[in-house]
Amino acid sequence: PSVARNRGVENSRNDIIVFLDSDTVLEESTLAAIKEHFVDEKKVRCVNGRCSMRPITRSLGTIYKALIEFTWHNHKPELPSRSICFNTRVGAIDKNLVLKIGGFDERFKKADVEDYEFSGRLVKITPIDARNDILVRHDFPGVVGTVRSYWDRSSKWVDLYLDERKFQSGGSSA
Repeated sequence: PSVARNRGVENSRNDIIVFLDSDTVLEESTLAAIKEHFVDEKKVRCVNGRCSMRPITRSLGTIYKALIEFTWHNHKPELPSRSICFNTRVGAIDKNLVLKIGGFDERFKKADVEDYEFSGRLVKITPIDARNDILVRHDFPGVVGTVRSYWDRSSKWVDLYLDERKFQSGGSSA
């Protein structure tokens, strides 16, 4: 994903880049909310969305995961106004910010923690806004897939911790 995201940014013709993961679908009002955000030149030039409570695939595990993701945003003190992790599942950013920090680190070959590493560099130069009306439906894995994903990512999160000597609180925790 890092390589694809960087090539997309490099070849884009517009100033605002909207990122979506391959397992997400935009809710109907999302593009209008992103446009509204960037019309105001005084707004932060980077904004996150969130997952809706309606997963694409419905099972007990995916419904639970969607509910957890949705309500997590309601309990983060910096939301809905600020975030510390840029969300590639649905986020929009000024192209110049991506270029300024050198894009996504292409050493990350899979969808692991490349967005967390990117965010760590991004928040050093700009805050990240968050809006509750920028929504996607997500095709979450079931319980086994979620456990496997977190297991696979845990070693990458440890690597990021060792680089910064702190855990990032955007979507992960110590």
